[in-house]
Amino acid sequence: MRQGGEVYRYDGTWKGFLCCVFTCFERREAPADIQGGEGAQQSLYPARYVVTDPEQARRVARWLNGTLGPEVASLAREGFLSSLPQREMHILRLLLLARRLGPAAASAHGDRSVAALRTAVYQMHQEAHLLTGFIRFVERGGVLTATISPKHQVVQRLGPHFSSRFPGERIVIFDDTHRLALWCRGGRWGVVRASVQFPPPDAAEEQWRQLWKRFYRVIGIEGRENPRCRMTHMPKRYWKHMTEMEEEAPLPAHAERESPGGLLRPCAGKGDMIQ
Repeated sequence: MRQGGEVYRYDGTWKGFLCCVFTCFERREAPADIQGGEGAQQSLYPARYVVTDPEQARRVARWLNGTLGPEVASLAREGFLSSLPQREMHILRLLLLARRLGPAAASAHGDRSVAALRTAVYQMHQEAHLLTGFIRFVERGGVLTATISPKHQVVQRLGPHFSSRFPGERIVIFDDTHRLALWCRGGRWGVVRASVQFPPPDAAEEQWRQLWKRFYRVIGIEGRENPRCRMTHMPKRYWKHMTEMEEEAPLPAHAERESPGGLLRPCAGKGDMIQ
């Protein structure tokens, strides 16, 4: 396949990318770059806009899942969810390699694109694992809501975890980096592209948040405080959405008389989670 002199631009979706792959194979020409969604940049190469065609996407998906094997398909799909620079070109090179090697392409660690994709997917899995413990929920109108700012598109991996852990709850987790919203209800989950603006917590929820901050501060041992160790186990980029890292506000007078047993409420999944 010869190297072309065009930049493919598409809508940023997985199906749209599969249509770019279809166009590449149909023209027997590899593009100079593939850019999707808001990530498109100015280039000296002429641009070709690839329209998302469901039938073309299905044909490529059948080839990917059937001929190339589940490991190559999984590496391509999960690599697409990562924040790897030029991820589309790396995935395209993986698929071109898989045309020659078949399913063994996923294990070709000496190939730069395969190695880059494997590293990016590992980092995505690590970030998703950390967020299962770092997400802090706020109850708004009977719905547990949270905002996250991940590097990778991890909400698809968070869906099975929270839908099975809290099957009786209604949950909305908003990824403000990629503008994706995860919803969970009745053990089911889904992801939609949306921009979400949560209302401020009500007085009761704010009281629980202040109690949790106070509990977090009181149980700490000042003489054993180790900021460097804390940042190792709880990276600082997650702090802005963690309740206990916000400045503590004074509690109302009646809250001082609340039973300490009330502080156990976050463990029940109604407020912020304790991991």
